[in-house]
Amino acid sequence: MKKEEAFNVIISCAKRYHENLENNNLLFVFGSKQKTEFFETAFLPKHFLHLTGVEVSVNTFLGSVSFYEKCLIGRLSPDDFSLNKNGITKLKLAVLPQLTNIDRVAKMVGDYDSLKTSLYTEKLIGNIAACVGFVRDGEYYVPNTILKEDIRTISQHAQRVLAVYKKPVSQTLYNELCYLAKGIKQSSLIMPQEPRSLISLDENI
Repeated sequence: MKKEEAFNVIISCAKRYHENLENNNLLFVFGSKQKTEFFETAFLPKHFLHLTGVEVSVNTFLGSVSFYEKCLIGRLSPDDFSLNKNGITKLKLAVLPQLTNIDRVAKMVGDYDSLKTSLYTEKLIGNIAACVGFVRDGEYYVPNTILKEDIRTISQHAQRVLAVYKKPVSQTLYNELCYLAKGIKQSSLIMPQEPRSLISLDENI
């Protein structure tokens, strides 16, 4: 991958991250209709850089938030970053456009199998083509990597995503249904009291 190509992907994905994920919580409900599980995620400006796989100089940027802001305001230059020499950048940027729509393309959730690859992450959300890795940070799981991998090959006990809800981090209740698995109705999901109390939507959907 050439630097200019990587630059174009990063700028495009930063805009999509801003429009679709920035400062939002996603609630993933997964399992079966009779026994559901859930966890909440948060996507903040500081998380975007980790998803690109590029390396930046500490002398050029104040940090990950500065890198992201430069992408959005058109001040990023191809000279401001370098591609990872082991090919990770190319792999990540190949799937980043898809994964900025993780609220709609996620089909499975699983615990990361650390025996499969030498990577630090905890939860995986994705599909047979790519997935996002998450680590616990306080109340939420936050994205710390993306992988061009079939989630079934690098996770333990991958389960079906049944529903995905979204809300701004400033709000308490989830007010947007982003995804509902085929053949599933909200009213048919048997959810624990905690996630159900966080959702403010018509259950007849």
